[in-house]
Amino acid sequence: MARTRIAAVLSLMVIPFAALPASAGSTGDSPSSSFQGLEASTEVDTFTDEDCLRTLPKNMDDAVCQAKMITEVSEPEAVTAAQAKGQSESVMRAAAEGTLKSRQWSQSSKSNLGGIVWTEKHEGVFWYSGQYAWIKKYKNKTGWHECDLGQSVGYSISVKKCSQPAGHERGFDLYDRFQVHLILKQIPLKTSQCMLVHSNGDGTLARTADCR
Repeated sequence: MARTRIAAVLSLMVIPFAALPASAGSTGDSPSSSFQGLEASTEVDTFTDEDCLRTLPKNMDDAVCQAKMITEVSEPEAVTAAQAKGQSESVMRAAAEGTLKSRQWSQSSKSNLGGIVWTEKHEGVFWYSGQYAWIKKYKNKTGWHECDLGQSVGYSISVKKCSQPAGHERGFDLYDRFQVHLILKQIPLKTSQCMLVHSNGDGTLARTADCR
């Protein structure tokens, strides 16, 4: 299915986050309840959304079509030697050296369709060793990725793909591909969007709103 992308392509960019405090339980097998309140180390990318311009009522200013993508990431959380006990020698050594870590992140998009503001959000935790990163179970450590976390009033979000990469890689994509649906004056409107973070084995992240 063809996807109408947010205008003004954003290439993958490394995120120099460092100050966001990690919340308790972020390294567990299930998501933390919420990322609300995370305000430090926030990257905000602003675009002009062409789908918004196309559907905007004539009496509204084009300025409302400024789309935003907000990305947050926590400080690295070290895995202790005690937590790594019983795993492979290389993993226990990495934990003892302080190189086995996890990070949590959150990314949301907000724009306008037919004069109605919509938002979608995805978030998760990934593990990394300095060389590899993963979210699926590897070396007895599990991260996670969830989509469809936006609030909807007057519109609906339909997630088409919420990536769940398996195994461990030097880097992988965590993306949320979705559609926004609403009815304006009995006319159905929709826009197809995508947002993505790229997790690296060294713990760094890149972000883009031009994922296909």
